[in-house]
Amino acid sequence: RKVLFSGLSSPTGISLEKMPGKMGKPEMTWIEGTGESAKVVTGTSTGATTVIGTYPTFTGAEKSISYNPTNNKYYFVRDSELIEYDPATEDTRSITSDPVSAVTVDPKGNIVYATDTEVVSQDPSSSDVIVIMTKKKKTDWNLS
Repeated sequence: RKVLFSGLSSPTGISLEKMPGKMGKPEMTWIEGTGESAKVVTGTSTGATTVIGTYPTFTGAEKSISYNPTNNKYYFVRDSELIEYDPATEDTRSITSDPVSAVTVDPKGNIVYATDTEVVSQDPSSSDVIVIMTKKKKTDWNLS
């Protein structure tokens, strides 16, 4: 096992980015700390880290975070809200009014997220969604 980063303050929501061969690009993203010490950090396999967002934009309550290389934005879930974050402007916007539990970005740059009843894919430049899976009962997931 190889230790990539040490001395982190309770990191959560770690995501590995799927960008092989893009040297120097973020390879992992995570949320660190809580409250006013909260920050979102990206890291590379060389051990380099960059803080891409801090309090009050991030509070440490974020659950899931993913980088989208097609538009250079980050997507995260906080208090069941799916939020887009632009590190260049520090702007945020809500993506859907549905409660969301997790988010990731697919290789084409679509946002894939889970609500209480379905998993959907959405092009970040539009509001069109494609339903990938639906949930009939509390435990049964069916591929669409």
